[in-house]
Amino acid sequence: MTARVVAVLVAASVLTAGCSSGGSPAEGSRAGSRTASGAGSAPAVIGGGSTGQATGVALRVPLALQAPGRLPGEGRFHAAVTRRGQPVLQVAHLRADGTHGSIQAGVVWVDQKATRFELHPGWADPGHLALWNQPDWVPPSERSTLLATFNGGFKTPELRGGFYENGHTAGKLLAGLASLVIHRDGRVSLGSWADEERLSGDVVAVRQNLHLLIDQHRIRSGLDSNVTADWGPMIGVGPAVWRSGVGITARGDFVLVMGSALTPQTLANLLLDAGSVRGMEMDINPAWMSFMWYTHPAGATPRPHKLITFQRSADRYFTHTSRDFFALHLR
Repeated sequence: MTARVVAVLVAASVLTAGCSSGGSPAEGSRAGSRTASGAGSAPAVIGGGSTGQATGVALRVPLALQAPGRLPGEGRFHAAVTRRGQPVLQVAHLRADGTHGSIQAGVVWVDQKATRFELHPGWADPGHLALWNQPDWVPPSERSTLLATFNGGFKTPELRGGFYENGHTAGKLLAGLASLVIHRDGRVSLGSWADEERLSGDVVAVRQNLHLLIDQHRIRSGLDSNVTADWGPMIGVGPAVWRSGVGITARGDFVLVMGSALTPQTLANLLLDAGSVRGMEMDINPAWMSFMWYTHPAGATPRPHKLITFQRSADRYFTHTSRDFFALHLR
């Protein structure tokens, strides 16, 4: 049975909390809190309800610490975006292991019932823009409901897999590869192609990348034993480098993890601890990774906010881009 996805993304019509566009990974954490209360920063609010502090919003269970001790707010989710008093997007930050000092990865959770996903091509990869329904950027006409954006996977010539949208394929959809799939109702699912996922009239887009990191709650064995061949060539001294990954939980939530010092194993550990029953690696290395959520100041261009501090501009998808990416919109 195909599971549904929920990404941990954040957006808002009013900016009241969360990380700034160049903010520290630890900003916005609410240590020790399981509900959004009157204390501390208010979450951003979209699509109805008060723009003030939401009350009674259930937060995700804190993540298990992966390193000794606890930094302020580490592993604890905060509601970055709420809608009608309930969280649409929650964010947490924590260290992935005990060997990289205070470097924290970002973890995102998104309620898929309130969102719809789109897969956008890049002008260079997959190229051939006339083939696809979506453009190689988020144009102004599509920004009023924009919730978040994040990077796709490896370049299709390096992938040994496929990019599918609008009935066309760049590369080839290969059996056994990890696949993030968008359905006609805007939800996403994730699984191994030809096993959990396959092409049907309900599928509008597919992005393949490598093999599953996690399947049926279990982490693939030997993740750190042949890293370059199995999980991509790295820039810098590996295997702990910039990596991103996504997962889906048993209840259909979408999870995203991103960090600057992750091995395939520590990426999988964080995805699993965040509740993923299936998970996959997306792009790696600093030039390609990004995750932004958006707030919507009245009468102004939506304001992007970085999950963690990364190399690319926070507004990269407001201009034509060379690589494919995902956009999340409010329903």
